[in-house]
Amino acid sequence: MRKILLFNPKPSARAYPRHADCFGILEGNDYDVFGILCNKFVSLMYLFFYRADAVFYLHEYSFRKMFEFEKISKRPSDMVEFVKKAINVDKYVTLVLNARKLSSLNYAHDRIHSWIIYGYDDDAMEFTAAGYKPEDNFVPMYESIKIKYLELDEAWSFPESINRRSRNYRKTKSYFNRDRFVSSLPSSFVPEQVNLKKLRIEIFLYANNFLPFIFNAKLYRIFIKKLKKKHKKEPLSLIDPRGIKVLQEHKKILLLIINRIAPTCPAAVEYNVIHHKMNLVLMLATKYNLKRIDKEGVLNKIINLLLWISENEPRILHNFYTYARKNGLL
Repeated sequence: MRKILLFNPKPSARAYPRHADCFGILEGNDYDVFGILCNKFVSLMYLFFYRADAVFYLHEYSFRKMFEFEKISKRPSDMVEFVKKAINVDKYVTLVLNARKLSSLNYAHDRIHSWIIYGYDDDAMEFTAAGYKPEDNFVPMYESIKIKYLELDEAWSFPESINRRSRNYRKTKSYFNRDRFVSSLPSSFVPEQVNLKKLRIEIFLYANNFLPFIFNAKLYRIFIKKLKKKHKKEPLSLIDPRGIKVLQEHKKILLLIINRIAPTCPAAVEYNVIHHKMNLVLMLATKYNLKRIDKEGVLNKIINLLLWISENEPRILHNFYTYARKNGLL
């Protein structure tokens, strides 16, 4: 038997699996997600989260509330049958697994993360899932993967490399246990429409820098400060690309919003430059992680681009805001 649930493994927003999974379900079922992008993916914030510096969408966690979740509180006695039964009733299964145990991922070391399973094939004896997939350029990509039936049970196991008596083990286990659940869209689900009043406020706040320094355009400064500090302390270390990936994705979302709401606005052309420069930042971060010499030169290019964006993005968004308000579009 074979069943694949509707799912888009390359959704509109996929910098982090937690919202990529939700967008994958919605877009796979042909729902328009533009309203969600406008209402919940405009404002940014910067946090030190789970031992790492991270950039988040300010309202992203409220996005998940539109789904129905059933927590998997304990390990099923038959993992394969448990997942198949859930899929048979059109439910998606999110599990936290050790990627080292999954042959399709080729991880040499323990790597604990969540993957959403949305299909199975008894003939091939494997599940179809989506989540982070390692890449040679050090930028983890959200893509579809295969998980063999025989690997699933062992992959659930927590890595032996973590001391089970340590505080870190308890915190890590508790954190990831929250990401084991069965999810589905409620039968009464209705796609979220654009809230123009909310979008107007979000754009205004971003363009005018009213929020604290960890929000929106102001977060570039602290992001740059952290990059400099890390390079000075560990000159040969790698740049964590996830925050930059969120920033790059955020520019793509805002460019989409500008083009959909005011396609004739001059700011649309200007903001395309912002999007292009953020793409360059991501490419340079990849180069920094690969390059063996002149890391400082590459880092300076990254910092200069981020500074240019932080100085020009609020102005461009202010122009968009003014144009859209004047023409009754926002």
